[in-house]
Amino acid sequence: MLKRDWSDLLNPILVKESRQFFHNNLIVMVTWLFLAAQLAAMIYGMYQKQQGSESYADQMAEFMVIVLLFGSYLICCFGSMIRYSSERSRPELDCSRITPLSPLKILCGKISSNLVVLIYFHAMFLPFFLIASFLGVSGIWEMFGTAAFIFSFVLFLSITGLFFGGFGNYLMLGMYILVCIGVPALIYWFVDDTYLGISSTSLNGILLFLLLSGIPFTLAYAMLKSVNSNPMRSARVYLTFFFFVFPLIFLNCWDRKLSASLSSFPDFIRITHLLGALLVIIILSMATILEYNYTSSRFKRPAWSPLKCLVMYPFSTGWGGGIALCWLLLGVILLENLWAWKFTVGTATASAEAFVMTALALYALFCTQLSIWMARFFKCFSAWIYGLGIVFVTGVLLPLVLREILSNIGISDMFLGTNEFIKFICYLALGLVGFSSFLIFSPLVNDFEEFCRQKTEDTV
Repeated sequence: MLKRDWSDLLNPILVKESRQFFHNNLIVMVTWLFLAAQLAAMIYGMYQKQQGSESYADQMAEFMVIVLLFGSYLICCFGSMIRYSSERSRPELDCSRITPLSPLKILCGKISSNLVVLIYFHAMFLPFFLIASFLGVSGIWEMFGTAAFIFSFVLFLSITGLFFGGFGNYLMLGMYILVCIGVPALIYWFVDDTYLGISSTSLNGILLFLLLSGIPFTLAYAMLKSVNSNPMRSARVYLTFFFFVFPLIFLNCWDRKLSASLSSFPDFIRITHLLGALLVIIILSMATILEYNYTSSRFKRPAWSPLKCLVMYPFSTGWGGGIALCWLLLGVILLENLWAWKFTVGTATASAEAFVMTALALYALFCTQLSIWMARFFKCFSAWIYGLGIVFVTGVLLPLVLREILSNIGISDMFLGTNEFIKFICYLALGLVGFSSFLIFSPLVNDFEEFCRQKTEDTV
C-alpha cells in the first residue's frame, strides 16, 4: 500500500499555487528587494534620530507601512490576479473545466494560497516592526495593529483580484486598479487618520475590509458555478446582508471623527446605512447588466408555488431578479428618507448627504433599466455598452451643458449646492427611474411569468 503524503490531505489548488509561488525565482528576487527596502528605511530612521530629527519616527513608520503594503499587493494580489486571468482565458488551464473539483473548493484553494503567501510576507516583516518599536517609532501592540490592518486590506484586494481575473480578460486589469484605488479612498472617511494602532476605528477598518471581502468572493463563486445551479443566489443574499449590517460596524465610533458633520446618532446611522446601500445597489446594477449579457438559460429547480416564486425571484439568477432586488432595497431607502423628512430627523448637512446618496442610487437603477431596455429593442450593441453610453451622456455630458446654460441665464454655482437644488436632483432621479421602470415593466413581467412556469423535467 502506498504511503500518502501529508500534502494529499490539503486542497489540491492550495498545493499547486503554493508550489508555483515558492518555485518562482522572480518572486524570491522581489521579496529580497522589499526586505532590502525595509532595512534601508530602518537605517535611514536611525540616521535621522542621530541627527536629532523630531519626525524620524513618523517618517520611518510611513515608509515601512508603504513598503509592506505595496509589496503585499504586488505579490499577493496583482500576481495572483494575472495568473488566474491567464488560466481562465485558456480552457486547457482552467481548473473548473479540467478538474472535478467544485467551484467553492477551487476558489477556497486560490484564497488559501494567497493567505499562505500573505502570512509568509508578514512574518518576514514583523521583525522590522519589532525593532522599530524598540527605536521609539510606536508601541508593539500598535505595530501589530498596523500589520493586522494591512493584512485585512490586502486580503480584500486579493479576493477582488480573483473576481476580476475570473473574466479571463486582461482589460479588467485597469478596472481592478481603479477599484484598488477607489474603494480605500471611499471608506477612508470611516478609518482613523492615523490608523497605526489598535484603536476603535482601526479595528472597525479591519472588520470593514473583512466584510467587504465577502462581496467579491460571492461574485467570483457565482462566475465559476454552472448557470443551471442558480449561481447568483449566494451573491444576492450576501449583498442584502451587507445592506443591513453595514452601519453596525461603526456603532462605537459615531461620536469620534464623524462628530464634525454628523452631530447626532440618528444622523450617523442614516448616513452610514445609505453609504452601504449605495455601494450595494451599484454592484447589483452592474451585475444585473452582466447577467443580461451572459445568462442564457434559467437554473433547474422543482415547481414552486406562486408565493414562493415571488419571494425567491429577487434572489434568483437573471436580470429580472436583479432589478427586483434593487427595487426592494431602494424601497427601504425611500421609506427611511420619508420617515426622516416626516419627523424632521437629522441636521441639514445630513439631509443633503442623504439626498445625494439616494439620488445616486436611483440614477444607478435608471441606467441599468434603460440599458437593458435598449439592448432588448435595439440589438446593435450589448447592454453594458448602452450602459456606458447612458452614463457618459446623462452623467457627464448633460450636466456640463446644463451648467453652462444656467450660468448664461444668471444662476450662479452657489445655487447648485443648496438643499433645494439637491432635492430637485433627487426628485429628478426618481422621475427618471419611474420612466425607465415604465419601459422595462412589460419585459420584467414576462420574465417573472417565465420564472414561475419553469421547473425541472421529471421532478419527483
